[in-house]
Amino acid sequence: MIPSESGEMQKIAELRWFVYRKLEYIWIGDKESEETADESDEESDCWKTSSEIASRIPCRTLLGISEANFGLSSSEISRRLEFYGRNAIVVQLRPILYLLFMEVITPFYVFQIFSVTVWYNDEYAFYASLIVILSLGSIVMDVWQIRKQEIRLRGMVHSSESVEVIRDGIEMTVGSDQLVPGDILLIPPHGCLMQCDSVLMNGTVIVNESVLTGESVPITKVALTDETHDAIFNIEKNSKNVLFCGTQILQTRFYRGKKVKSLLR
Repeated sequence: MIPSESGEMQKIAELRWFVYRKLEYIWIGDKESEETADESDEESDCWKTSSEIASRIPCRTLLGISEANFGLSSSEISRRLEFYGRNAIVVQLRPILYLLFMEVITPFYVFQIFSVTVWYNDEYAFYASLIVILSLGSIVMDVWQIRKQEIRLRGMVHSSESVEVIRDGIEMTVGSDQLVPGDILLIPPHGCLMQCDSVLMNGTVIVNESVLTGESVPITKVALTDETHDAIFNIEKNSKNVLFCGTQILQTRFYRGKKVKSLLR
């Protein structure tokens, strides 16, 4: 099951994909022969990342999901979790043996190994042994610093909070790593740290986007309106309606007692 251009999950017979620089590319297209494919098919048949597949979702579809106020079903969530994976940046810790090997094969230590071998053959055993001890101590210190930096980086990147969503028509609290595209997220009035990109569907929100733009002045985000009902949603053109991951929500304003909602993209 993969998403279509309109965002709906669809079943395909075969999945072709590869990973390049931490991005998964998926082949979109079902033509068996290039000879029978016309120009439009050739343009649509290409490799796309998972975030680029559902790129032609009409604004009316997003508005309809928000108005229905039902959210995703349990089966739909399972299918999307299987395709998109968890909403988290996973920093893998490299094995100690791998770090040691990569450190030893650097030009400096390769030269040291060659030099020590020559000195032992010339009976400079004491001097060569001293160089070996110092080199081993230096390698251990370098590996320790690299591992410490990796652990610190993983701690900075890993962020999981409890968020309120609407699923199966019920408001519930889930971990932010369980969010999937299509979820309806409820923004608390006191603000929060956004754990994903989402489209504001009602109310207004005051956001601090200094982590993205460097501007210290908070900006106001407005809800997606009926004026763009027939248009295709574009995250760049509709940036005033998008709450970006990592930004800080300072305050929300809602009307008629409705909670401020956003839809995950």
